[in-house]
Amino acid sequence: MRPAMIAVVLGASVVAPLAAQSVPMPSERPWYVSVSRYGKWVSLAGAAGLVTAAAVFDSDARAADAALSGFCEPDPTQCQLVGSGNGQRYISATAESLYQEAARLKKKSRSFLIGGQFAIVSAGSMFLIDLLYGDKTPRNIPFPGLELHSTPRQLGLAVRF
Repeated sequence: MRPAMIAVVLGASVVAPLAAQSVPMPSERPWYVSVSRYGKWVSLAGAAGLVTAAAVFDSDARAADAALSGFCEPDPTQCQLVGSGNGQRYISATAESLYQEAARLKKKSRSFLIGGQFAIVSAGSMFLIDLLYGDKTPRNIPFPGLELHSTPRQLGLAVRF
C-alpha cells in the first residue's frame, strides 16, 4: 500500500468515530406528551360540559315523561297502544308526540353521556401520559409560598407573594 493511502485510511478511521460521537441523540419527547400537557385540561372541561348537558337533557326527558303521565291520568283510553312490535303507537296524537319528545330527549342524553365518558377516559389517559413522560417538576401545581432557610446561627421562614 502506498503511504498516502495509509494516511487517508488512518485519517478516516480517526475522524469517523469522532463524527459519530458528535451526532446528538434525539432527546425530544413524543408529540403526544406536549399535547397532553394542556389537552388534559381541555378534555376534562369538555367532559364536564358533556355530562352537564346529559343531565339537562335527562331532566327534560323526565319532564316529558311526567307530562305524558299527566296527560294519561284523567283519560287512560287516550294512552292505549295500537299495533304490535316496533309499530306500536298511542291512539292520541298528543300522547304520541309527548312520547316521541321524551324518547328524543333520552337519546340525546345518552349520546352526551357517552361523549362525556370518552372525554373522561381521554383526560385520564393524558394525566397518565403527563405523569409518566412529563417534567419531573410539575408546573401545574402552584409554587409553594413558604420557604425555610437555615444557616449555622439562624433559622428562618419566609413567605413569598
